[in-house]
Amino acid sequence: MIYSAKDLDENITAFGRFIKMGSGGEGENPEAPSYLTYRGAMMDALLATFPDETNLEGKEKARRYKLAVEIESAKDRLTLEIETISLIKTLVGKLYSSLVVGPVWDFLEKTKDLPQETVNSNAVEKTTQKNPKPSPEGLDAAKLRN
Repeated sequence: MIYSAKDLDENITAFGRFIKMGSGGEGENPEAPSYLTYRGAMMDALLATFPDETNLEGKEKARRYKLAVEIESAKDRLTLEIETISLIKTLVGKLYSSLVVGPVWDFLEKTKDLPQETVNSNAVEKTTQKNPKPSPEGLDAAKLRN
């Protein structure tokens, strides 16, 4: 699957609102709200430690770290194998509530049949057509975690 890096940085919306992570802590206004992106949700899930994985081998931890670095460093396009998408979906499902899982899974599945040259233009249009304009108030992601 091929994903546009621009799409990875879109704020996740649920029910027409951005999912708020708290204050930004960076830039000109450190008190400004920070919103969860698809890139951020996938990286958080790959880097998280789960209670049912206390004996996870170092090799798998390193693999997940490398995937998170790959997602973080994607500047133009990101290509993910089906097995990697499945892993990310599983981990996002463990880390977040349905309010985040639904949009992230939809995002990961939306480019399955798109030709490579249409990923940048069509994927963004599909997302904006389905959702109403997101509310800047946002939803607090800290309250969304299981």
